[in-house]
Amino acid sequence: MNADTFLLPLLKGNFIALSAEEIKYIRSDGPVVYIMDNQDQQLAGGQSLKFYADLLAEASFFQVSQSILVNLKKVRYIDAANQEIELHCGKRITMSRNGLKMLKEHIKNRQYKW
Repeated sequence: MNADTFLLPLLKGNFIALSAEEIKYIRSDGPVVYIMDNQDQQLAGGQSLKFYADLLAEASFFQVSQSILVNLKKVRYIDAANQEIELHCGKRITMSRNGLKMLKEHIKNRQYKW
C-alpha cells in the first residue's frame, strides 16, 4: 500500500484498501455511509461520515453538506447559483448553503481564484 491508500472500514468488520483517487464521494443515508468508487460501486462503510471526513481531509476531501463528502480532485464544475458540484463523471451533487460558503473559503485559503 502506498501513502495515498487507505484501509477503509466497511460493514460486518470488513476493510477495503482504496486510494483517494479511487473514491468519488462518500454519502450518509441515515445510519449507513456509502463510499462511491470510480466504477460506481457503492460500498457500505462501517463508520460515521465524520470518521471518513477526518481520515480523508488531507487527501482533498471536503464536506459539502451534512451528508456528503466529495473528493475535490473529481470536481469538474461548481455551480454556485444552484449550489451544485458536478463531478467529471457527470454526477451532480447538491451542496448546503453553508457547504458552499465553506468550500469558497477553502478554495480562497488555498489561493485559488474564485
